[in-house]
Amino acid sequence: MIKIKNLISRADIKRRIMRTEHDEQVEFFRRVRMAGIKGVFAIPNGSMRNKTVAAKLKAEGVEPGIPDIFCAKARRGANGLFIEMKRSDGGKGLSDAQIEKFALFSTEGYLCQQADGADAAWDFLTDYLESEREVRVWGN
Repeated sequence: MIKIKNLISRADIKRRIMRTEHDEQVEFFRRVRMAGIKGVFAIPNGSMRNKTVAAKLKAEGVEPGIPDIFCAKARRGANGLFIEMKRSDGGKGLSDAQIEKFALFSTEGYLCQQADGADAAWDFLTDYLESEREVRVWGN
């Protein structure tokens, strides 16, 4: 006789093999490094922290809603590209704070994208970088 508590549903199996946002971002940056792309970096802003570390980071300027990845290269008339990484299944979608930051950065001339997985993030980045370059000099 099979014990019911030992059975694993298909949904449980899928959840266990589903890559996390962390896994997706690691894969994305593996590609960035292999391609030798400079000026693309992670913004470590959203992980769980203890209260002491959270208070120190808040004092240093850490805010909720800041996207995970930034490309500091001007293209397509944009000052740069922000990417918010999600799992390949879309995860929970953008939070209210992330939507607010996307709106702010967009009005300031930045392109903002939600990437559902490393493949989508890679496509956004490469499409963006292959666009016609517009140089904007700081201070002008």
